Amino acid sequence: MTNLILTSSFKRAFKAIIKREPNLKPKIEAKLRLLADNQPNPNSY
Repeated sequence: MTNLILTSSFKRAFKAIIKREPNLKPKIEAKLRLLADNQPNPNSY
C-alpha cells in the first residue's frame, strides 16, 4: 500500500463535504483506500 498525498485544498474540501453530508465520510474514505491500494500504472497502457 502506498500513501496518498493529500493537499490542503483537498483537506479543506473534504471537511466541507463531511460537514454537509456526514454519511459520505465512510464512502469517501473507502474509495481513497482503494485508490491507495490499487494505484493505476500509466506505463501499463
